[in-house]
Amino acid sequence: MPNFLHMMFSQPYKQYVCPQMVRDALNLILILHADHEQNCSTSTVRVVGSSGANLFASCAAGVCALWGPLAWGCQRGGADDAGADLPGQT
Repeated sequence: MPNFLHMMFSQPYKQYVCPQMVRDALNLILILHADHEQNCSTSTVRVVGSSGANLFASCAAGVCALWGPLAWGCQRGGADDAGADLPGQT
């Protein structure tokens, strides 16, 4: 993580020193994001695409998957926010 932050924020004339709190926070955010990557529309596009359908059919299926009642609830959006609150609850 410090290497990534160094590449993002260092300047040629000034060394970037990353605070531990920033490292921990970014690490938690990236873990939550990686864990939540397979949402409804992403899974649908991958399944339809793996059947040999063309790109347009796969993307259309992904968009259509967002019309379902579960797509806008806990399966899309809000899960990262809810997961970010977990460390404070333990």
